[in-house]
Amino acid sequence: QLCIVRAMVRHLDVPVRVESAPLVRDDDLLALSSRNRGLSEDARLAASSSLPVSMLSVSAAAEADRALTLPADAPPPPPTWEVASCLEARIAKACSEAGGEADYVTAVDRETLQPIGSVKGCSADIELPDGWTRALPEGARMCAAVVYGGVRLLDNVAL
Repeated sequence: QLCIVRAMVRHLDVPVRVESAPLVRDDDLLALSSRNRGLSEDARLAASSSLPVSMLSVSAAAEADRALTLPADAPPPPPTWEVASCLEARIAKACSEAGGEADYVTAVDRETLQPIGSVKGCSADIELPDGWTRALPEGARMCAAVVYGGVRLLDNVAL
């Protein structure tokens, strides 16, 4: 939403400054939203144990990978689509196993929101080599919409 508002302000030349703030999460890690009130206790438990946990673990893995010091002769990273699609598959699998139905799980460019992965059929079990984050554009984000108990939850994290 922030990206869309910024683009509208820029394209329409509206004289305002758009301020961003970190995503606020509830104690169970779900992004704070009025939609959460529609979750049954079981659906909330399923959602909180899968969607934010898988999203935050992918984000933490990306941060750890970027912190690695790679040797000069390190092989090039896998193709961008493969890295993004593997991460998407991991999150979708975790949500599905908890009873969620993913509308989308997509790695995107933070400025354009254009997908950088989304090749269906990529395995969630592919082992990514050290340095895989070099394949991602700077500021890439993982966005997801997953339905639990009839309630569509949204989440996004930095990659």
